[in-house]
Amino acid sequence: MSDSAALTTRVDGRSTPSTVAAGVLGGGAYLLGYVATYLLASDPVRASVARRLVEFVTGDPATWKLVGWVFYAAHFVETVLPGLFGSSRTVDLVAAIDAVPVLVYLVPPVALAASGALLARWAGAAGVRRGPRRARPSSSATSPSPSPARFSSSSSPATRPCAPT
Repeated sequence: MSDSAALTTRVDGRSTPSTVAAGVLGGGAYLLGYVATYLLASDPVRASVARRLVEFVTGDPATWKLVGWVFYAAHFVETVLPGLFGSSRTVDLVAAIDAVPVLVYLVPPVALAASGALLARWAGAAGVRRGPRRARPSSSATSPSPSPARFSSSSSPATRPCAPT
């Protein structure tokens, strides 16, 4: 199977994105989100006491790790820091590092919405409510599909069923 075949599947005679393609776009959203968070938060993280503390304890450069923790904090994931004598505490790194912009909370939903829109567009979605575009059934169909019911405008909105008009 070629790489392009792994990214699409055939549904109703048309090519649609596969689970592999959705996973690739999801991974791309993750990477895009991390890079955007790094651009927004790396300078404040470099200047933070937390970075110096992590580097002192681990001996490794800590900026990329702390930016990752900030990225997870932007997803509202708690960061648990170990304390003395087996204690621990939960920290919101976006709030704890003063100079990290609150704008970082928008990074995950924007990245996911953008990749979801790209995937929906690739899948041929006609709109948010209508879902994928369907090919018109051929005239040789064995049973015609029923046409949507029409409702008079005299029905009250409370009793009128939801259907296309």
